[in-house]
Amino acid sequence: MTSRSKSILAAALKNYNAQTNADTMVPATSGLGLCTESDSDAEPFSPDVSEYSPSSESDDTDADANEVLDGMEETPTRTKQPRKRLRQPEKWKRNISKIKRQHGEAYISSRKKFVPGACMRDACTLTCRKKCYQKFSYEERLSIFRRYYDLETYERKRDFIHTNTEKIDKKVATQQASRRNFTVIFYLRKEKTNEKVKVCKTMFLNTFGIRKGVVDIAMTKRTKENTSESDKRGRHIKKQTTHEIVSSVRNHIESFPVVESHYCRSDSKRKYLDPSLNINVMYEMDKQSRQEHNLDVAKPCAYRKIFSEEYNLGFHRPKKDQCRIYWKSYVDSTLTVRKEDINGEAVSWQKMCWLNFTKERPFVIRFKQKNFKEEFRSLDCTKRTRNKSDFRVVERKPLYVEALPISKEKYIDLNSLFTSVPPAISSEYKSFYENIPHKENTKSKKLQESQGSGSESD
Repeated sequence: MTSRSKSILAAALKNYNAQTNADTMVPATSGLGLCTESDSDAEPFSPDVSEYSPSSESDDTDADANEVLDGMEETPTRTKQPRKRLRQPEKWKRNISKIKRQHGEAYISSRKKFVPGACMRDACTLTCRKKCYQKFSYEERLSIFRRYYDLETYERKRDFIHTNTEKIDKKVATQQASRRNFTVIFYLRKEKTNEKVKVCKTMFLNTFGIRKGVVDIAMTKRTKENTSESDKRGRHIKKQTTHEIVSSVRNHIESFPVVESHYCRSDSKRKYLDPSLNINVMYEMDKQSRQEHNLDVAKPCAYRKIFSEEYNLGFHRPKKDQCRIYWKSYVDSTLTVRKEDINGEAVSWQKMCWLNFTKERPFVIRFKQKNFKEEFRSLDCTKRTRNKSDFRVVERKPLYVEALPISKEKYIDLNSLFTSVPPAISSEYKSFYENIPHKENTKSKKLQESQGSGSESD
């Protein structure tokens, strides 16, 4: 779709929607004549069909974007869909890999290496003196294996190892120096009876699918209460903002009026503050106000975090709220540019100099490439889809039942224009100005009432 054809369709569609009861002819900005008619066979520019009125629309689209937002009556509210996307640690690759590692599943390490998942290995060999392979079946060992990897943290896994092991002093001591200071006795529990059965080290490690180092670390972190020490990795002193400061920031943000988007209401819940504001300006205002009352001030990062994560607010009018951009998007979704008219003849949008359309068929454009003897050709711009579009004119209810009256002083001042020399307004319009609704001025009425009451008292 070329820019010229888009502007033609947008102007035609906008002219159609702007009509109320009377048909209107609007010239296009590129010199094209746009007109409507009640009878398709009548001449578009005849006085009994249409009345010419030049378009007052400005071509400057930046003016709409720079307008100050009016009608601000609402205040900001906290929302679950804030200005910025919230953190979702459960979807981070690092945390996903950590969860998979805790559950014994295969994962990709931080160095992009594939790490296979944990698996239960075979039981001890036939040469085992305790005959552990005869004490537990494959299903029983598999149940123990799954219970171990269902635990989500290292602390709980170490506690599980502590409950199934026993740490005692070594029984045999030699004169030679030895690194062995204690002996670990291993147990596995029967699932039905919860009975602890003594097993060998190989049977224990192979059932859980772990190495000897896991047991050694668990033994070093074992406390007197037979529990595991807390994992101190990533722990630090929390520096939280006080509730009083957080509530004051919320109250300050909610003190500003906001306005909804005009055309984006169905697509976005964001509301907009005055364009002259930004987060830094709002923070400085809050900071100055609290310093005047000798109160603690929030940090800039805390103010920005609350503003971005608890509110869905913006500072400028969205581009879709500009009328030209809205009509352009509406035309793109509703109309299509045809290269042939309804008779199959080629259409040149660049050569069009006269456009005509009716209310009954708003998307069928009758056009001429010459201004005089050539007959109108018809062009259907409706999109051909399976779903039939219902194009109905939206009837707007009048805001007022009758014309609003003006003040008595303004009424007298307007009618005095006929008595000036020379008259400022032609006398043929005098009946119109004399019939303008007007009312008594409230101040003068009260003054008259007060004067009347004073005279009665005298």
